[in-house]
Amino acid sequence: MSRVDLVNIQKNFGSTKVLERVDLSIEKGEFLVLVGPSGCGKSTLLRILSGLEEPSEGDILLNGERINHVPAGKRNFALIFQNYALFPHMSVEQNILFGMKIRGEDKSQFASRLAEVANLLQLNALLKRKPKELSGGQRQRVAMARAIIRNPSLFLMDEPLSNLDAKLRVEVRDGVMDLHRKLRTTTIYVTHDQVEAMTMADRIVVLNQGKLQQIGTPAQLYQHPDNLFVATFIGNPTMNIIDVPVDGQQYVLLEEQKIALPCRDYDEHNVLLGIRPEHLYISNTSLSEQALSLSGRLIQKELYGSDYLLKVQTDYGVLQCRIPNLGNIPNMNTEIVLYFEPSYLHFFSPKTQQNLSKE
Repeated sequence: MSRVDLVNIQKNFGSTKVLERVDLSIEKGEFLVLVGPSGCGKSTLLRILSGLEEPSEGDILLNGERINHVPAGKRNFALIFQNYALFPHMSVEQNILFGMKIRGEDKSQFASRLAEVANLLQLNALLKRKPKELSGGQRQRVAMARAIIRNPSLFLMDEPLSNLDAKLRVEVRDGVMDLHRKLRTTTIYVTHDQVEAMTMADRIVVLNQGKLQQIGTPAQLYQHPDNLFVATFIGNPTMNIIDVPVDGQQYVLLEEQKIALPCRDYDEHNVLLGIRPEHLYISNTSLSEQALSLSGRLIQKELYGSDYLLKVQTDYGVLQCRIPNLGNIPNMNTEIVLYFEPSYLHFFSPKTQQNLSKE
């Protein structure tokens, strides 16, 4: 297992800053996920780690040693990409062993190592097939086997599930996590899919426009986002955000209800209030006496099996409310009241977009 430290990493393409002052430590055996929208710099950061790109500034440390000057082929990192990168004219067995042959490794080890990874990834019945005879999930397992057989010190995975359909994506995702539990190889995984990030990561790194937004466990990012971007990027359905006026410097006003601000001497005229859809209720029977409310009209309802997603038009815009499917769903265009506990509110500055609860 290896520890990786990125120190003040910057990357420029001409006058465009792709990565800006990224500082990050990846612990031994950790499964770290880099997540963010397209173009945020996550794949560039992975390529810098692999040695395929050089940073404009900053250092890459592997177990405390600077490796900026070490070529990609000498770093003993295994890269797994979304397009599998399998040789179509070779069998599964030949694809898996290709790297060992190129590196001139001991041929006496080929059979035992092949058997080991084939058993691990359940590929024994596929070894003589060509890639065109495999499903997308099988091809991805072959790509992982080719990476594993070299005993890498680090796995670098760049959107490896993005070409798979929804059902297969879940299946292969489970396979990747099972593999990590068995091998405990330090892994850095890139995705734009926040569901993948939330379900797979020990810790998540959120990037946007080349800047690191927040690092933390999935629960930390979901429950305590540092800023408005993280709050609205992490979570599905997305967090509700409403713009409300400030009364003085200590309260906000919501339908004549006063809500205390989490910070003192606030000097802006408005606050952005955030609340998750699952923290809005259509009944207050199980809530505390401190519960707050918002009135509105039901304009849309979507059934998701065990849950309904309600969309409610309020004076502050359309809010989403996720509730259990218990047969008590209001009719369309009905006037309803949404209830919520004040402890579930997040407060963001419109100017800085930072979470005021964390300042």
